[in-house]
Amino acid sequence: MPEAPRNPESIGCVHQLFELQVERTTSAIAVSEGWPSSTRRSLTYQELNTRANRLARYLQKLGVGPEAIVGIYFERSLELVIAILAVLKAGAAYLPLDPGFPAGRLNFMLSDARAPVLLTQPDLAEKLKPGSTQVICLDSDWDLIANENPDDPVCTAAPENLVYVIYTSGSTGLPKGAMIAHRALFNHMSWMQSTFPIGPRDLVFQKTAVSFDASVWEFFAPLIAGARLVMAKPGGHRDSAYLVEAIQHDAISILQVVPTVLRLLVEEPGLPKCVSLRRLFCGGEALAPELVESVYSALDVELINLYGPAEACINALYYPVPRSGSKDNIPIGRSAANTRFYILDSQFLPLPAGKVGELFLAGDSLGRGYQNQPALTAERFLPNSQDGTGGRMYLTGDLARQLPDGNVEYFGRIDSQVKILGGRLELGEIERLIGQLPGVRQSVVVVREDTAAVGAPVDRRLVAYLVLRAGVIFSAEQLRQQLRNHLPDYMLPANFVFLETLPVLPSGKLDRRALANLELYRPVVEKEYIPPRKSLEKMLARIWSETLETEQVGLIDIFFDLGGDSLLAFRLMNRVQELFGADLSLLILFKAPTFSDFSDAILAHVANKAGIEPFARLLLDLEDNQDDDNKTVSHDR
Repeated sequence: MPEAPRNPESIGCVHQLFELQVERTTSAIAVSEGWPSSTRRSLTYQELNTRANRLARYLQKLGVGPEAIVGIYFERSLELVIAILAVLKAGAAYLPLDPGFPAGRLNFMLSDARAPVLLTQPDLAEKLKPGSTQVICLDSDWDLIANENPDDPVCTAAPENLVYVIYTSGSTGLPKGAMIAHRALFNHMSWMQSTFPIGPRDLVFQKTAVSFDASVWEFFAPLIAGARLVMAKPGGHRDSAYLVEAIQHDAISILQVVPTVLRLLVEEPGLPKCVSLRRLFCGGEALAPELVESVYSALDVELINLYGPAEACINALYYPVPRSGSKDNIPIGRSAANTRFYILDSQFLPLPAGKVGELFLAGDSLGRGYQNQPALTAERFLPNSQDGTGGRMYLTGDLARQLPDGNVEYFGRIDSQVKILGGRLELGEIERLIGQLPGVRQSVVVVREDTAAVGAPVDRRLVAYLVLRAGVIFSAEQLRQQLRNHLPDYMLPANFVFLETLPVLPSGKLDRRALANLELYRPVVEKEYIPPRKSLEKMLARIWSETLETEQVGLIDIFFDLGGDSLLAFRLMNRVQELFGADLSLLILFKAPTFSDFSDAILAHVANKAGIEPFARLLLDLEDNQDDDNKTVSHDR
């Protein structure tokens, strides 16, 4: 018989809610790998629970228990879900490590969290230097793990113990680990299930990277409700065409997405066919009214706008967005259960409705602070001066105001913390890393916002302005390559601008407005410029130039070295698809990053000329008739 208590009133941890659900839906599918997959593996609730139990007991024998932090380092897979559940069942907290992050950043997290154990897979384990951390590969070590007792272990974690630690960008130049306790996660999951219930017929898509706390809800929401968790393929969260196809193929009913990706989804022609979708959660960035209108015109769904920093357990405020629409800002809504908000002035005094101030959060959703950073914790988690409970309130750094109807309206950041592609980052961390590079005297990183036309989406990109030491010559390509060893892709500047001096105000402070008005020139690259020769190349070069806002694109140029990022990659492929009227995968760009290889790959995909646009067919006919003996002409840049 299982050893864990079965009295619902004694339950205070989310994994115990999962164990109760196992008793109700033993043979139902709990988790499956999403489309496409050659194996299409899946696990029932009983199978998932049994495997997690064996691993949990194995971890306990290694001394893993309450307040221990276990690293979880997997591509999106069934093993990832098993590992997360097992860590919680062992009484410990999990530290998600994103395979897309540089090894240096991941090694810092492991060291800072003092993780005694790392759960991973063999090919990923080779990339890290875990030091004293014991590495367990679920594939190769499973024969040992399989000998453990399959029953539920006794829950040794208390509500105040850690459940997970997620690292976010830090203003000091190093990532900081936001610590969340079981009480906060249990409160959040219980509130979400009671407010936006999920049932056994629902399929929830797990597509958010594990480095973002929104993924926590995706993992647990279906598993405590008897629904099915469907895992997107590794890297699938970056491909809007794939996401739409997967939603259709697997009949996904619940989806969570950031506005940047949602905007790309509504541009996919297949989105209206996603008739299985019934609820759409959106958060991480401001939600624009025109995007809401596009969603409701394409889908018959319930759309909920969510707000919450990692320090307040996923979501602290919520707003069901009405279909009637609004031309004003979409509110971030009202407090979640057992969560309170305050909008205060610089003296921590409450502001009346309609007045903009800083948003503070309090209640059961708050985390415990930052791992190994008591000073920063004291700075951001302040004594709650508003309700006399003796608790704490979290200083979010966000500007907001309360509307007459009680909802909260968001107005952006008041510091250097920003969000790019849904990822939260501190500009100071990037500036610090650039400033440490040999030859760099000064560096400033800013966010540039450009809108191509009225109603068009705002293009937010990171731009680094540098002053080099005398005699030093750097290229954007060199800088980006060095930074890739320390920063994930979404934190890499799209443009590098080299200056003799940084502009300053009469007071001597940096003149950020002057920086914002500087032209963004084509990034300096080391390669010679080889111009496009053929009709197709010239047409594609124009699309690259317009997407990247650069004057010229050569045959051996690389998209990402010219300032390209994930969002621009989506836009580029959308334009190419419009030109040819053909279904082209985003993977083409990643597999053929040079312009010449990209052009050849596009030609190969549409060479049969079937079903493509007439203008594109004419281009291909010109390509066929063009003189293949055209010689390449090289020009100095």
